[in-house]
Amino acid sequence: MSSRARPRPTVPARPAAARCLWHGCPGAATGGLRWLQPAARPHTAVAGASRARKASKTSAMFRFLVRVLGFLLMAGGFVALVYDGARSIANNGLRVTPLSEVIAALFKDRAGALQGSVEGAAPWLWHVLGLPLTLAPASLIGLGLGAVLLWLGQPGREPIGFLTKP
Repeated sequence: MSSRARPRPTVPARPAAARCLWHGCPGAATGGLRWLQPAARPHTAVAGASRARKASKTSAMFRFLVRVLGFLLMAGGFVALVYDGARSIANNGLRVTPLSEVIAALFKDRAGALQGSVEGAAPWLWHVLGLPLTLAPASLIGLGLGAVLLWLGQPGREPIGFLTKP
């Protein structure tokens, strides 16, 4: 097998007078669309293309915010893990900071109202979901929730079988 690349097939020259009727792009009026790349065909766009572009920008911004929040929660979970490890070494025993202590430290005045507001909405919800979550280690909650947010905020995968470069 030779190391020389195979020559590309030659494409006939574009007709000089062929212009698109909508935008004036070359080659579209006489069936010359094969000379244009799919992304360079402005006249084939649907009417709601600008709306789709805005939606893609909004989804990209939402993914960015979710990923930033995920990174912050992962960093906070790691800091809590190091803090718990240092306390465990100093005390010669396992010490874990529950989420309720972190909530009480961050939201001093409003931490007590959390239980009352959840029990006011649905009394069973505090016993089933609220109490186990507040007694769970803060480091594991931060790391787990951060990992889930990072997973949700990842960009979509490229489909297999499509060219990404022209």
